[in-house]
Amino acid sequence: MANSIPPSLFTAPDPMRVSNLQDFVQDYAPVRLSAVESPPLLADGAPGGDGVFVRDPVNYGGVYAPTFFNDWYFRVHFVPAALDLGNLLSNQNRDVVVWNAYLDAVDVTDFSLDAGDGIAVTEPAEVPFQMAPLGLYTYTVAVGTQGPPTINASMSWTIDGVDYNVPITGRRVVVWAFKPNWAQPVDETLEWRTAIETAFDRTEHRVAQRDEPRRVLEYRAQIVGPETALFESAMYGWADRLFALPIWQEKATLTEAALPGTLTLRLPVDDRSFVEDGLLVLFKNASTYEAIEIETVLDGEITLKKGTEFAWPVGASVFPVMIARFDGAANTNYVAEDKLEVPVRFVGSPADTPTRLPANEPAEVFDGFEVYTAGTNWISNLNVSITPDYDLHDNDFGVFQTRPRSGWPTIVKSHEWLSKSKKEATGLRGFFARRKGRLAPVWMPTGTSDFKLLSDVVQTDSSLHVVDNGYGQLVDGHPARKHVLIQLRGGVNLVCEIDNVTPRGDGSADLTLTEQVGRGIAVSQVRRISYLGLYRLASDAVTISHKTTEASVVQTSLQLTRPGNP
Repeated sequence: MANSIPPSLFTAPDPMRVSNLQDFVQDYAPVRLSAVESPPLLADGAPGGDGVFVRDPVNYGGVYAPTFFNDWYFRVHFVPAALDLGNLLSNQNRDVVVWNAYLDAVDVTDFSLDAGDGIAVTEPAEVPFQMAPLGLYTYTVAVGTQGPPTINASMSWTIDGVDYNVPITGRRVVVWAFKPNWAQPVDETLEWRTAIETAFDRTEHRVAQRDEPRRVLEYRAQIVGPETALFESAMYGWADRLFALPIWQEKATLTEAALPGTLTLRLPVDDRSFVEDGLLVLFKNASTYEAIEIETVLDGEITLKKGTEFAWPVGASVFPVMIARFDGAANTNYVAEDKLEVPVRFVGSPADTPTRLPANEPAEVFDGFEVYTAGTNWISNLNVSITPDYDLHDNDFGVFQTRPRSGWPTIVKSHEWLSKSKKEATGLRGFFARRKGRLAPVWMPTGTSDFKLLSDVVQTDSSLHVVDNGYGQLVDGHPARKHVLIQLRGGVNLVCEIDNVTPRGDGSADLTLTEQVGRGIAVSQVRRISYLGLYRLASDAVTISHKTTEASVVQTSLQLTRPGNP
């Protein structure tokens, strides 16, 4: 080795001994050491002799490279930076932590709370005071239920001459504690919004205008005794504000008793609208209930953000909650001085209401669209509306003229679903979630016997011998009526596309298909042959009529569309 340079000459100053590490990193200039004469090496390898070393300063060009260290230090942090109280149903205490991330003390010269009634702050020290280097200081914010319905406050500091601000926002809400009279159903409506542009040939262009549907709850309440005065107070003092509305049809019951201070509730959560950061209500009656925020929802249990205030036994009722406004007038009917009946309608706040629409995939798809083959609930009639599509020229005095427009009528048919359990109802909600109101069509059969098979079919056949129903003469392969669904006994369904129809002249016809049937079919196996059409919902609103907390009925209408729509 020609030169031996003491390692200590390359050692930087101790960074913890400087007042500001950032200034040190920026100002420290490296130097290059050069030896004028190389000293001889001693036996143990250490330098020796009379060699002279000179410090020869050299300037190097470069840039300062910030690190993660600089993202955290040399500033003041507020955790959280904004305090969102959400929907306030009970008195709450929240902490705001101030962290002095400087390596030196800083001066707090002013602190103030800009708030209305119902908010107070406990300070860690009285101003003015000094925050120690890297010190943590906790400000406790106490918010009560008494005060303006909208919380719009702020906490302000002046620290080393710099002004800081933490906004406090939220809403005070009141629980609507008047349960339904189950002699009549609770109607739940999901309302999407779709814009539709229709061409002359009835081709449609559909655009969704809401990401999620609005959730509406309607029912008739029967209120008796002291609860009538409570109802009057709630309507007089809060009718124009938001309510925390229990979702009555999604009742759950505790499977384990909850003592005061309990943070975990044991109860069934499937097929109900319990969500993280949402609300639930433990309920006995209109004057005995408890509303609490949800921390997490797990299988068979819910953890809470604060412990329960009261004791709740096994079997106590628990309801998920939607934040909603009262819609319309409360047309109250007093049947006695302390007994009344009133129909109520609530519209859920879009940002605060869980819609509980599962995002599951369809079981069967054809030509890019879902196929739904379940029949209607025949306890109600199947109504079909057929409206001719033409322009009428008529002056009401003499003759009139009609001019066909698209060449086919508007066909709207009703369909009814009966769900006997919450699980069945959840599956049906998934079907409507995939529809998104009028946006997404679905292949569905008419549900009627449109063709009658006269002869058995072998696997390689590509035609069906059927009763002539005038299809070839009157429908002539229109795109909206080009497909049939062959439903066999035992649950097998076959989708076929019609190519053409050839009448035999004896009241029957050959229905020619674009492909082979693919299996043998005996006439006795056929349950029904129906037209298979591409339908969309006729309305963006779907109403689920809850007869009990388990059973529900949905009745809606679907409109036939022209396949090939965007």
